[in-house]
Amino acid sequence: MKTMMLADFLALAKSLPKNVALWAPLATGQCLAAGNATPIILLTSFPMSHMVLMPMLLRDQRRDWVAFRQALPLSRSDVVACRYASFAVVVAGCVALGVAAYTTACIVNAVVPGLPLVRHFAVGFDAAGVVSFAAGTFALTIAMFSVLLPFMFADSHRKLASYIPFAFMLALMGWIYIFRSMNFDAFLPLVGRIVVAAQSLGGALVVGGCVTAAALALYVVSERAAVRGYATRDL
Repeated sequence: MKTMMLADFLALAKSLPKNVALWAPLATGQCLAAGNATPIILLTSFPMSHMVLMPMLLRDQRRDWVAFRQALPLSRSDVVACRYASFAVVVAGCVALGVAAYTTACIVNAVVPGLPLVRHFAVGFDAAGVVSFAAGTFALTIAMFSVLLPFMFADSHRKLASYIPFAFMLALMGWIYIFRSMNFDAFLPLVGRIVVAAQSLGGALVVGGCVTAAALALYVVSERAAVRGYATRDL
């Protein structure tokens, strides 16, 4: 199993320079536009996960991924579990990059105050916001791959499944608009209370832990579905 995960990471390492070259201007642009605001974590990490992992999924057939897996002494269940574990590690790494981008923006704003595009967002390091957005970004990305991966393993509706990340991006944009304009106290008081609780570090840790646990539970259910789909696939 370690060999299979290592093969995934080696494949990602080959495209690492290109991904960094794409991510760096993305993160810089977000920092210039939003200053040191915690949504930077979401707006840099989620696209980065997509840029890193989706090409690997779509290139599997060209790299004869199935044949390589069959050459290893692993069951189909082990193959699915290793791929899911690899994806979870990469997603966590992309979220860490988002946190690093936010932290860097805070440092730059402190060292060079009054930058034209960021002076309206000159706030200090928001630990509670970091926890909330890191957990939310991880959960959202894991949920996206929870929906996508079973289709890929079953080799069913692959072209349709490739649009799932874009659907999540559109839903994310809609959620941001709703989040900024909706009066939660009037429409969704429970959500309003959760948002208020997450504004403190202790509350953010609790809410973030619950959100992460829910996303990982969905990921486990997705992995079981992928195992069933992969078991029926003619290799």
